[in-house]
Amino acid sequence: MNIKTIACFLFSITIWSNIFPVIEDEFAQKDKVESLYDFLKTSNNALTTEEGILIKNEISTVVIMCPALVTGGPENLCQISLELKKLGFNVYLLWFISESMIKRKYQNSSWYLCGNSDDLTPNIYKAEYEIEHLKNDVILDKSTMIILPEGMCDFLPFFNGASKMIAWLSINNMHGFDRSNTCRDLIDKKSLRLLDCSHAAQAPWIQKILSSWGAKSFLLGDYINKSYFNASPVAAKENCIAYYPSKGRHLGELFTQNNPMYKYIRLQNLNSFGMLWALDTSKVYIDFGHFPGKDRIPREALLRGCIIFIHNQGCATDYESFPVDDYFRFSDTDVIDGTLEAKIRNALDNYEDLYAKQELILNSVKQEYFSFSKQVSQIFGSPKRQF
Repeated sequence: MNIKTIACFLFSITIWSNIFPVIEDEFAQKDKVESLYDFLKTSNNALTTEEGILIKNEISTVVIMCPALVTGGPENLCQISLELKKLGFNVYLLWFISESMIKRKYQNSSWYLCGNSDDLTPNIYKAEYEIEHLKNDVILDKSTMIILPEGMCDFLPFFNGASKMIAWLSINNMHGFDRSNTCRDLIDKKSLRLLDCSHAAQAPWIQKILSSWGAKSFLLGDYINKSYFNASPVAAKENCIAYYPSKGRHLGELFTQNNPMYKYIRLQNLNSFGMLWALDTSKVYIDFGHFPGKDRIPREALLRGCIIFIHNQGCATDYESFPVDDYFRFSDTDVIDGTLEAKIRNALDNYEDLYAKQELILNSVKQEYFSFSKQVSQIFGSPKRQF
């Protein structure tokens, strides 16, 4: 055997020694199905990247991960879905109640997010937002955008291969699904920019918080359901105060117990018609909550003719997010020392004058859909053409 033959033989061994592991890995991965729950138990994948992330005109399909709940956050995600559909994107929502329902599989050298035959779309959203549930598998490549609510930050590696966006619908509620606290560590180090995703903020206050954590974000708001713009069937308002007892429960109970002379309407266990009636009947709405984001009920109350008073916490501290005079903000101390009660009494006695003083925020709420539509278009552009 001459030197040339030996060299060729050794070269061929080297080539095949590199190819065989790839082939073996392909066979090992072939048709592998993995749930998010299993992935989280075994994964050491990094969450971070320092690469820029392109979005505008680079996406053709969007999958929005959504917990199967009827609250402001899921409705906001439904609104994003509808607006993207109007722009021509393929948009699907994957509703879930547990991590085991979210699965991916490896097929034809690529990872796919698995569709789910169980459509958990809440009925209240189906027709209103033209929801299309994810039934078929979707390839996880850069033309596919996965949108996750902020509580799912630590799940980002599960969707590697796809473009990813965290929709920050709130700040204080971000711990709903956290497992590894990697996101919290990056926040503590003011290095959130290293997350392998882009960021969208529901309110200017959230955008400012993300900036303080080291991440740039798009402003991507929401809007109030069109039913709140319809004319009120209630002939005249009463001297009633509406409040949501589940928000700021302790503070709300303290106020109502100290001021039993008022008539209160508790916004609980009401369907959409009951909610409209309650706000149409009331002159004042008080929000005792902690405002993790730009909460909906104060804006809904405004549209139904209520003077709003908001707890000076979280997003409610930010004038850009809630452009209302400080007279209509209150602290815990204001509840205790009677300052809030005096303002409420004044509002009931001088309803029309004080409601007129909230014209700026009322007009802002009326323009929210137009701002939202423009934001979606500017962020995502047009669907990427597939060749």
